[in-house]
Amino acid sequence: MEQLGLSGLTSDGKSLYTVSDVKEISNVFRISIKDGTRASLKVHRVLPEAWVNQYETGHMKRGRIDLEGIVVCDGVFYLADERKRTVLALAEDQNPTLIDLPFDSFHAQENRMNPFSGVSNAGLEAIACDPSRNLLFVFNERMFRMGYSYSLQAGEFLNQFDVPSGYRAPRLDRDYWVFPDFAGADYFEDKLYLLVRNDYAILELDGKNLTVLRRFSFENRSKKLYSSPGIFGMAEGIAIHKGRFFVIFDNNDFERVDAPGKYNAALLEFEIPK
Repeated sequence: MEQLGLSGLTSDGKSLYTVSDVKEISNVFRISIKDGTRASLKVHRVLPEAWVNQYETGHMKRGRIDLEGIVVCDGVFYLADERKRTVLALAEDQNPTLIDLPFDSFHAQENRMNPFSGVSNAGLEAIACDPSRNLLFVFNERMFRMGYSYSLQAGEFLNQFDVPSGYRAPRLDRDYWVFPDFAGADYFEDKLYLLVRNDYAILELDGKNLTVLRRFSFENRSKKLYSSPGIFGMAEGIAIHKGRFFVIFDNNDFERVDAPGKYNAALLEFEIPK
């Protein structure tokens, strides 16, 4: 894969899809896997430039378009914009439809907590869907992280939630604070899977009561991909595809360990432990 700022991963059961967080190429890409060792991208859906410009103008105070999460649900792609904290619904052969999530009114309710730090690069990072209940799950990345259940039918948040963060974060690593984070999400067979980038882990939650069932680590495999100091993880999205885990990485300008001189993104595939 070329260096494209890939962020987010989803599957429709036939193909994997990703999205770029680079404004100039804010497209949905289909991933083709060749020989089990190589992957290539092809533009699947294009966000029209005129629509993007109008969208940015209407939400100018929150900065540029910054797509960080993707899920396909009943044939519709839902794209999470980190900086603007909105979701774009992209149906076949149509311009995107804006879902302006009601964060302000929800956080104003009694006992509702607002996790947003004001840092534009610490907003919405992941999105998943339970089509049987017509629910979207959207996730604030960090500082601090938070999950939300959003009813597509009612157009409102049903609840917010977090899970235990473990003992490794937050921590001060040299000159950097490393926070617990949510970098990706997927919903599969009544389980919600959350990608914790800075802990190199995948959490498996019960999709209904949102309690943690299992935890999987991919730290050993992740740290063998890039020549980086290892302060922050670089995993950007997770999807269950054909019964296996797939995790996509953006290289963040680091060189590949297995291919000196190359800086391309990577797709990691591994079995879901029984």
